[in-house]
Parts: sequence; structure tokens; C-alpha cells
Amino acid sequence: MIRAFAPLIAKNGGGTILNIFSVLSWFSNGTFGAYTAAKAGAWGMTNELRLNLHPQNIKVAALHVGLLDTDMSAGINTPKIDPVDVAS
Repeated sequence: MIRAFAPLIAKNGGGTILNIFSVLSWFSNGTFGAYTAAKAGAWGMTNELRLNLHPQNIKVAALHVGLLDTDMSAGINTPKIDPVDVAS
């Protein structure tokens, strides 16, 4: 998605890309190894893009959220964040 949109954002004078990740991009709880590794890689990619797109006036940021109420977390019985609240 970023490869597709970065040239358009730059052509329009710049802007911001926001990547949304789980907090598992920062630490592992010992349960979701591959998921945690993938999110950590995406966080690393965000930092690399931040440096590379800065000269084109494109800011790159990340939002690391806690446990959202999604299909993936449906079987977890604990308080969850409503995605609508995050979007707001």
C-alpha cells in the first residue's frame, strides 16, 4: 500500500502515513511468536520508511494499540478496546 500511495502523497506536496499495530510489536508474551515477529518487522519497516520518505515531506507514524475487540480476539475473555473508539 505504501509503495502505491507514497508517490501520490509526494506529488500532492506531502502528508502522513499511519501504520496501526498491536503492542505485540514491542514485546512478546510467549504465546504468539510468529504474530509478534511479524508485527516487530512491520514496526522496523515503519522506522525505515520514516527516514526514507522524510525528504518527500511524508511523515510516517505508528499507532500501537492494546487488545482490540476484533474477530481475532473473540475468544479472549478480558476487557477490550472498541475499534470505533480508536478510530475516533
